[in-house]
Amino acid sequence: MKTIDVVTVTYGERSALLNRVLGSLMRLPDVRKVHVVDNGSGYTYGKSTDADNVDKVDIIRLGSNTGSANGFKAGIEKAIAKGAEYIWLLDDDNCPRSDALPLLIKQFKRLSASNACYDIAVTSMRPNHSIDRVSQQRGSGSSFLGFCYADIPAKILNRFIKKPAVKVADCGQTVAVFSCPYGGFFFHASLIEKIGLPNADFILYADDIEFSSRLSISGGKIVLITDSIVDDLEFSWNANMSNESYLRTWLTGGSDLRAFYSARNQVYTEHLRAKGNWTYWVNRCIYTVLLTTYALALRRLGRLRVLLSAIRDGSNATLGENKKFPL
Repeated sequence: MKTIDVVTVTYGERSALLNRVLGSLMRLPDVRKVHVVDNGSGYTYGKSTDADNVDKVDIIRLGSNTGSANGFKAGIEKAIAKGAEYIWLLDDDNCPRSDALPLLIKQFKRLSASNACYDIAVTSMRPNHSIDRVSQQRGSGSSFLGFCYADIPAKILNRFIKKPAVKVADCGQTVAVFSCPYGGFFFHASLIEKIGLPNADFILYADDIEFSSRLSISGGKIVLITDSIVDDLEFSWNANMSNESYLRTWLTGGSDLRAFYSARNQVYTEHLRAKGNWTYWVNRCIYTVLLTTYALALRRLGRLRVLLSAIRDGSNATLGENKKFPL
């Protein structure tokens, strides 16, 4: 693999995090170039990092914060235009361990022996993300904001019989996944010809899930490599959102901006996949009632209004930046 380029997106005051990530990447001989998409932060490489590697870093300035979806879109386009054969996506706080990339390369080569390069992708493990959440298949077309009424009996049973947490070591070296975050996603450039670029209209949140899931929907496969570790330097607000805590997290977690875009984009993708599935509408009705009841109990009516607005926009395919929630 001669040309492996990394694409990452940064914004705001995150240079301390990004510099640590770049420091790790500069020590990886397999990385040819790192394309840093600057979403209006004014980031300058070399001030507090290894200036000797400045030619290895390509900064793409977008002028303002356009969101993660457009940021990764611009970065992937630039990497391909510069001749990247393989692309590794990382968030600006994803710090790869020294063997993370070699392990991805090894498994990609193994998979490509029996699959076309554009039909496969591999992704690194991020310990802060629940293995249950990472490995679950989201292709049924019936869930609504992650809720499915058919799961209720199992959830009630789990309250009385506690299942041990799923450990990475118990999952084996590889786990098939339906979708994955940007952070750690590794693929051949020809994949973009097959599934296209991230949808910039998502702005941020769930754009990575929608983007990666296109491969699974098209009949390809994504494989999580559990011993290829990428450490999160900052904890994500919804990283360990389990089914049991969905309601509370939607109503109390993060900011209204995060809740709006995350819920809107998830509803949009679920609504498209539902395609008249009556189970989806049952799940939607039940969950909306639960969400409203829980919001009343927690006195979170303001957040409820945000979520109901997100549900409406997602259902109507009203994407793009919402003026009530500017970046």
